Amino acid sequence: MTQPELGVVTHRLGLATLAATGVLILLGGLVTNTGAALAVPDWPNTFGHNMFLFPWSQMIGGVFYEHSHRLVGSLVGLLTLVLAAALWREGGRLRRLGLVAVAVVLGQGVLGGLRVVLQRDALAQAFFALLAAVALLTAPRGGVGVAQVEPLLLPVAHRLIGSLILGAAVALSVRVSGVEANPVPVLDRP
Repeated sequence: MTQPELGVVTHRLGLATLAATGVLILLGGLVTNTGAALAVPDWPNTFGHNMFLFPWSQMIGGVFYEHSHRLVGSLVGLLTLVLAAALWREGGRLRRLGLVAVAVVLGQGVLGGLRVVLQRDALAQAFFALLAAVALLTAPRGGVGVAQVEPLLLPVAHRLIGSLILGAAVALSVRVSGVEANPVPVLDRP
Protein backbone atom coordinates (compact mmCIF):
# COMPACT_ATOMS: atom_id res chain seq x y z
CA MET A 1 0.00 0.00 0.00
CA THR A 2 1.41 3.43 -0.89
CA GLN A 3 1.77 6.21 1.68
CA PRO A 4 -1.26 8.24 0.43
CA GLU A 5 -3.44 5.11 0.44
CA LEU A 6 -2.25 4.32 3.96
CA GLY A 7 -3.16 7.85 5.05
CA VAL A 8 -6.70 7.49 3.69
CA VAL A 9 -7.13 4.14 5.44
CA THR A 10 -5.83 5.63 8.70
CA HIS A 11 -8.21 8.56 8.38
CA ARG A 12 -11.20 6.29 7.74
CA LEU A 13 -10.20 4.12 10.68
CA GLY A 14 -10.02 7.25 12.82
CA LEU A 15 -13.52 8.25 11.70
CA ALA A 16 -14.86 4.74 12.41
CA THR A 17 -13.32 4.80 15.90
CA LEU A 18 -14.75 8.27 16.50
CA ALA A 19 -18.24 7.13 15.41
CA ALA A 20 -18.07 4.00 17.59
CA THR A 21 -17.00 6.16 20.54
CA GLY A 22 -19.98 8.45 19.95
CA VAL A 23 -22.29 5.43 20.06
CA LEU A 24 -20.52 4.24 23.22
CA ILE A 25 -21.08 7.59 24.93
CA LEU A 26 -24.77 7.48 23.97
CA LEU A 27 -25.07 3.95 25.36
CA GLY A 28 -23.31 5.12 28.53
CA GLY A 29 -25.96 7.81 28.88
CA LEU A 30 -28.66 5.15 28.51
CA VAL A 31 -26.99 3.00 31.16
CA THR A 32 -26.86 5.96 33.55
CA ASN A 33 -30.36 7.29 32.85
CA THR A 34 -32.06 3.89 33.08
CA GLY A 35 -30.28 3.03 36.34
CA ALA A 36 -28.71 -0.02 34.71
CA ALA A 37 -25.14 0.72 35.85
CA LEU A 38 -24.98 -2.27 38.16
CA ALA A 39 -27.34 -4.57 36.26
CA VAL A 40 -24.43 -6.95 35.60
CA PRO A 41 -22.70 -7.58 38.93
CA ASP A 42 -19.42 -9.08 37.71
CA TRP A 43 -16.63 -7.90 35.43
CA PRO A 44 -15.08 -8.77 33.02
CA ASN A 45 -17.50 -11.70 32.91
CA THR A 46 -21.28 -11.42 32.63
CA PHE A 47 -23.12 -13.57 35.17
CA GLY A 48 -20.25 -16.06 35.02
CA HIS A 49 -20.25 -16.24 31.20
CA ASN A 50 -17.46 -15.00 28.98
CA MET A 51 -18.53 -11.45 28.16
CA PHE A 52 -18.54 -12.13 24.42
CA LEU A 53 -20.47 -15.40 24.71
CA PHE A 54 -23.30 -14.21 26.97
CA PRO A 55 -26.63 -15.44 25.51
CA TRP A 56 -28.65 -12.75 23.73
CA SER A 57 -31.85 -14.29 25.11
CA GLN A 58 -30.81 -13.23 28.63
CA MET A 59 -30.11 -9.63 27.67
CA ILE A 60 -33.32 -8.07 28.98
CA GLY A 61 -34.02 -4.87 30.86
CA GLY A 62 -31.02 -3.17 32.41
CA VAL A 63 -28.77 -6.10 31.46
CA PHE A 64 -29.37 -5.24 27.79
CA TYR A 65 -28.19 -1.64 28.26
CA GLU A 66 -25.23 -2.47 30.49
CA HIS A 67 -24.01 -5.44 28.46
CA SER A 68 -24.43 -3.60 25.14
CA HIS A 69 -22.33 -0.79 26.60
CA ARG A 70 -19.63 -3.32 27.53
CA LEU A 71 -19.63 -4.89 24.06
CA VAL A 72 -19.41 -1.56 22.25
CA GLY A 73 -16.68 -0.52 24.71
CA SER A 74 -14.73 -3.62 23.73
CA LEU A 75 -15.19 -2.72 20.06
CA VAL A 76 -13.92 0.81 20.72
CA GLY A 77 -10.91 -0.64 22.55
CA LEU A 78 -10.12 -2.94 19.63
CA LEU A 79 -10.57 -0.15 17.07
CA THR A 80 -8.30 2.08 19.16
CA LEU A 81 -5.55 -0.54 19.17
CA VAL A 82 -5.80 -0.95 15.39
CA LEU A 83 -5.85 2.85 14.96
CA ALA A 84 -2.77 3.20 17.17
CA ALA A 85 -0.96 0.61 15.04
CA ALA A 86 -1.88 2.55 11.89
CA LEU A 87 -0.81 5.84 13.48
CA TRP A 88 2.48 4.23 14.52
CA ARG A 89 3.31 3.86 10.83
CA GLU A 90 2.48 7.54 10.24
CA GLY A 91 5.08 8.61 12.85
CA GLY A 92 5.56 11.97 14.59
CA ARG A 93 2.74 13.53 16.58
CA LEU A 94 0.24 11.02 15.22
CA ARG A 95 2.26 8.20 16.74
CA ARG A 96 2.13 9.97 20.11
CA LEU A 97 -1.62 10.61 19.78
CA GLY A 98 -2.15 6.91 19.06
CA LEU A 99 -0.27 5.96 22.22
CA VAL A 100 -2.25 8.49 24.26
CA ALA A 101 -5.50 7.11 22.80
CA VAL A 102 -4.55 3.57 23.85
CA ALA A 103 -3.68 4.75 27.38
CA VAL A 104 -6.94 6.70 27.71
CA VAL A 105 -9.17 3.92 26.38
CA LEU A 106 -7.48 1.41 28.71
CA GLY A 107 -7.93 3.80 31.62
CA GLN A 108 -11.59 4.32 30.78
CA GLY A 109 -12.14 0.57 30.49
CA VAL A 110 -10.57 -0.06 33.89
CA LEU A 111 -12.59 2.74 35.48
CA GLY A 112 -15.78 1.42 33.95
CA GLY A 113 -14.93 -2.13 34.96
CA LEU A 114 -14.28 -1.12 38.54
CA ARG A 115 -17.50 0.93 38.55
CA VAL A 116 -15.63 3.99 39.66
CA VAL A 117 -17.88 6.98 39.17
CA LEU A 118 -15.16 9.55 39.72
CA GLN A 119 -13.84 10.94 36.39
CA ARG A 120 -15.79 8.42 34.34
CA ASP A 121 -17.89 10.79 32.25
CA ALA A 122 -15.17 13.39 31.75
CA LEU A 123 -12.65 10.82 30.56
CA ALA A 124 -15.08 9.44 27.98
CA GLN A 125 -15.66 12.91 26.55
CA ALA A 126 -11.95 13.72 26.54
CA PHE A 127 -11.31 10.47 24.65
CA PHE A 128 -13.97 11.48 22.12
CA ALA A 129 -12.22 14.86 21.66
CA LEU A 130 -8.88 13.08 21.23
CA LEU A 131 -10.32 10.88 18.48
CA ALA A 132 -11.81 13.96 16.80
CA ALA A 133 -8.31 15.44 16.74
CA VAL A 134 -6.91 12.23 15.23
CA ALA A 135 -9.62 12.23 12.56
CA LEU A 136 -8.87 15.87 11.75
CA LEU A 137 -5.09 15.38 11.64
CA THR A 138 -5.31 12.30 9.41
CA ALA A 139 -7.65 13.95 6.88
CA PRO A 140 -6.33 13.48 3.35
CA ARG A 141 -4.67 16.45 1.71
CA GLY A 142 -4.84 16.98 -2.02
CA GLY A 143 -7.38 16.21 -4.70
CA VAL A 144 -9.97 14.46 -2.54
CA GLY A 145 -13.35 16.23 -2.38
CA VAL A 146 -13.24 16.42 1.41
CA ALA A 147 -9.84 18.12 1.40
CA GLN A 148 -11.18 21.00 -0.74
CA VAL A 149 -13.73 21.87 1.97
CA GLU A 150 -11.27 21.40 4.82
CA PRO A 151 -9.86 24.99 4.96
CA LEU A 152 -13.36 26.30 5.54
CA LEU A 153 -14.11 23.74 8.26
CA LEU A 154 -10.75 23.90 10.04
CA PRO A 155 -11.64 26.83 12.37
CA VAL A 156 -14.96 25.15 13.19
CA ALA A 157 -13.21 21.84 13.90
CA HIS A 158 -10.68 23.57 16.15
CA ARG A 159 -13.46 25.25 18.09
CA LEU A 160 -15.38 21.98 18.38
CA ILE A 161 -12.35 20.10 19.69
CA GLY A 162 -11.53 22.94 22.08
CA SER A 163 -15.12 22.99 23.35
CA LEU A 164 -15.12 19.23 23.92
CA ILE A 165 -11.83 19.40 25.81
CA LEU A 166 -13.04 22.37 27.88
CA GLY A 167 -16.33 20.61 28.65
CA ALA A 168 -14.48 17.48 29.70
CA ALA A 169 -12.18 19.53 31.93
CA VAL A 170 -15.15 21.27 33.60
CA ALA A 171 -16.95 17.95 34.12
CA LEU A 172 -13.78 16.46 35.58
CA SER A 173 -13.26 19.39 37.97
CA VAL A 174 -16.88 19.14 39.15
CA ARG A 175 -16.46 15.40 39.77
CA VAL A 176 -13.13 15.79 41.57
CA SER A 177 -14.25 18.72 43.74
CA GLY A 178 -17.49 16.99 44.71
CA VAL A 179 -19.48 20.08 43.86
CA GLU A 180 -22.78 19.15 42.32
CA ALA A 181 -25.34 21.46 40.81
CA ASN A 182 -27.87 22.48 43.41
CA PRO A 183 -31.21 22.57 41.65
CA VAL A 184 -33.45 25.44 42.60
CA PRO A 185 -37.00 24.26 43.28
CA VAL A 186 -39.55 25.53 40.82
CA LEU A 187 -42.42 27.21 42.57
CA ASP A 188 -45.89 26.37 41.41
CA ARG A 189 -47.60 29.36 39.96
CA PRO A 190 -51.35 29.84 39.91
